[in-house]
Amino acid sequence: MDYNSILKLPLPHPIETLKAQVEALKAHEVIPAEYHENLVRYDTDYGDLSIEVTNDGWSIKIIGTNENGLEILKNFIIEHILEHYPNIPEEILQWQGYESDTGYPSNFRLVEIIEKKLIDPNMIRLTVKGNHLASYAENGLHFQLLIPSNEKLPAIWPTKKTSGKIHYPIANNGNEQGLDRRVYTIRQIRVEQNEFDFDVLRHAGGIASDWAENVSIGDKIGILGPSGGHYPEANWLMLAGDETALPAIARILENCPKDTTGEAIISLKDVEKWTIQLNKPDGINIQWLDHSKGNMIDTIKALGMPENQSAYFWFGGESETAADLRKYFKHELGLSSKQYYSSAYWLSTSNT
Repeated sequence: MDYNSILKLPLPHPIETLKAQVEALKAHEVIPAEYHENLVRYDTDYGDLSIEVTNDGWSIKIIGTNENGLEILKNFIIEHILEHYPNIPEEILQWQGYESDTGYPSNFRLVEIIEKKLIDPNMIRLTVKGNHLASYAENGLHFQLLIPSNEKLPAIWPTKKTSGKIHYPIANNGNEQGLDRRVYTIRQIRVEQNEFDFDVLRHAGGIASDWAENVSIGDKIGILGPSGGHYPEANWLMLAGDETALPAIARILENCPKDTTGEAIISLKDVEKWTIQLNKPDGINIQWLDHSKGNMIDTIKALGMPENQSAYFWFGGESETAADLRKYFKHELGLSSKQYYSSAYWLSTSNT
């Protein structure tokens, strides 16, 4: 099966516009695999994306790794077009080529809560079971949890529009149903049993944490995935983050080659109240910091670069810290985009 689609996009000054887009993406460390004046191509985890200049605009082609990859790239492109070219009506954005069935996105699953337990006073572990979850073990460590905004109303799940954009219901007032989306790490997945575990940090007032406190065995919930993330590949790893990144750090540590060395730096509120245990290679040292006492950035900078071995630096946590570390990894350590990951898992003013 070939998962190929083409979109004809009318644009003025297509060569100049293409150049501007390439430069804008480079600023975010999205580097093309190939670039000429009339053509750019990107290799992604979800497939191959190319843009070719035509007489009246662009011809955008996607070769998806599978149906899910094709849909993810379609949605990304349409959202990008609608954001940056608001004068282009969505109804003219029609793909040619592979057409999946209309309805739910191909990576949407309705799953059932089959287990709920405390793995630490600060963390709830939920186990879900559903059909066809094998794809959730590929192309990413994370997934999107879809929480209906009004528990008194029937859930309304995302649907695909003819443009390729994924539509999510939005509640405009208290009498309408919407969806809140939160990204979580799949802690362990058992493909043969069609089930996986994920951990939710307990903190009163958070949308997902309040949902997790109140959810019951047998309840059903919608998920989308996988949603990015990967296992770093290097002889020496630096893994760092706060409570929100702890599940991802734990999963990476569990799946490291046994001879991996490095440092894991984890900053927690009231660290002495945590009881969680991590499985890791013997050569990785864990530093536990207290939010009120330890400075994450200073601790990371004190490590420097290891000598005579391949290294990878990974961080997940608060947005400003993630931005500062991206600058440090790129400009002070001189790392390429393939040698580090620094992601905002939360905003300091967000309600997660």
